[in-house]
Amino acid sequence: MSRASGTLNAVSRSRSGSVLTVAALVVGAGLVAASALIHLHLWAQGYKHIHLIGPLFLLQGVVGIALAIMILLLRTWVVAITGALYLAGTALGLLTSATIGVFGFHDGLDVPWAAPSLVVELVGFVVLVAAGASLMARR
Repeated sequence: MSRASGTLNAVSRSRSGSVLTVAALVVGAGLVAASALIHLHLWAQGYKHIHLIGPLFLLQGVVGIALAIMILLLRTWVVAITGALYLAGTALGLLTSATIGVFGFHDGLDVPWAAPSLVVELVGFVVLVAAGASLMARR
């Protein structure tokens, strides 16, 4: 193999890796936004009246939208991993609420939006960890 073809292969691999990483960031940002929108919807549907939980749902929604925008604009490993941690924390909050309760509030996994929210958060976590790892490897 000539030096030129070796360089072209490396560039081709780099571009395909870049495309996959950007795609993962876009999908991850979309899943962060989806989680945020689910929480804003639930907040508007009545969770806003639950002591401490209501403000946390609102905060989760607002921060999620801002974070999704940051993931799309900045495309760094730091924001990708931050997004992954955000989704992990949100999933953990749901699982904690469904099992032992949070701030005196106990919900279940059979309530509306619990299962879709959990799927969005877990898939988003995996996608953003992969994107963050890919970005870190390029440093």
